[in-house]
Amino acid sequence: MLLAAIPLLLIPYDSLTHLLGFDPGETSQTLPATAVFSLVYLVLREGQLRVTAVGKRVMQLLFFAFACIAIVTLLNVIGEGLRLLDGNIYLRTYAGSRQALSLALGFTSFVMFQDALARLGLRSACRWIVVGVLPSLVLCGVQILQGNYRIQGFSSEPSQLGDMLVLAFLPASAYAGLRLRNRVAVMMPGSVALFASFSGTAIMKAVFAVFSLFAVRGNIVRGLVVASIALTVTSGILMLYPDNYLFQLFGLFQSFLDSGTLIGGSFIDRFFGFVGPLHLLDQPKGWLGVGLGGDTVYFDSMFDPATAEAIRSQKTGLASISSHQGKILLYGGLLGITLYLAAWWAAWRGLPSRHPARFMIPTVFAASIFSLGPLFLPYIWLWLAFGATARRETESPVASRGDADATTTLSPTTAAVPRGPFP
Repeated sequence: MLLAAIPLLLIPYDSLTHLLGFDPGETSQTLPATAVFSLVYLVLREGQLRVTAVGKRVMQLLFFAFACIAIVTLLNVIGEGLRLLDGNIYLRTYAGSRQALSLALGFTSFVMFQDALARLGLRSACRWIVVGVLPSLVLCGVQILQGNYRIQGFSSEPSQLGDMLVLAFLPASAYAGLRLRNRVAVMMPGSVALFASFSGTAIMKAVFAVFSLFAVRGNIVRGLVVASIALTVTSGILMLYPDNYLFQLFGLFQSFLDSGTLIGGSFIDRFFGFVGPLHLLDQPKGWLGVGLGGDTVYFDSMFDPATAEAIRSQKTGLASISSHQGKILLYGGLLGITLYLAAWWAAWRGLPSRHPARFMIPTVFAASIFSLGPLFLPYIWLWLAFGATARRETESPVASRGDADATTTLSPTTAAVPRGPFP
């Protein structure tokens, strides 16, 4: 059980390169501890991995999607090597190998999370996530007391901290089976840290999660009302800090709408990260895919010079896009993204109505349209694994030789889903 808990304890450490003091331009701005540990985890399990029927289906679809991306990449490499395509083969080799490693670690992260969640169950897994984030909240408190303009915890930047809080800590706190006073005691500092990060995208993801909570239960109107109230309250709190980064970003966005002038690279990076690959759909390569590293190789083909320069200003290394779904579409083409989205659907469609993955998978999907570009970030793989393990009655080991624990069949009562704090 301790081994299963370790991946959840490591979620706040989303950038080992940052924590170890490496130059992000020479290495990577993000390198999640969960991604690195997934390799160790699979070795320690010695092939004795738990998988549900749904999880097996999700893994198959992910494998086919990533195999499609690999084939598309190989065809593009051959075409560029023979000069049949105009891509830079040397840039492709460097950028493509980095993205291939990131995608592979994303897949191993999913396999790791699925096994861990199948062993721990929902409430226990959520409690381990909460425990793992507590040191980060302590550090956030120290950063606030030091008067930092924006706090970032152990993350490489404030927006990464915001993603961790919204996409892992806060929903885990809500479904960890804690008493009301304990739930408030852990969620309050998490909410304060979210506001102190002044991450506009993270706050929007939190509001969308609130809306999604009601929408997936058929209460769309109520969801809109509650989300509107949440936005109003958020705006009121932020008005106490009129010079905050979020208001500055909103002002830049308003200038963009009024004048059409590209101001504020952070917004441009996220918005055009998804729009850029769509622009390529007027060409065959946009439909067929350009393979791993294609966002770097064909970066200037997707954007006009001003947009490309604005996005580059936000990057510390190779030019790339920040949209997770944009990358999958660009790398695997129409077939690759179709197989990939089928894996999402397989993880979501059979979920119990009150399971947190029922509303968090749509939330993470919405977030991945304009962010979560690094393919090995844990949040997508974590919630797909939550979805895959929500019904654990049909557990069986992946390996041909199993042990008594791995082959245990869980009863429906064991797999019951806690109601959580929401109606």
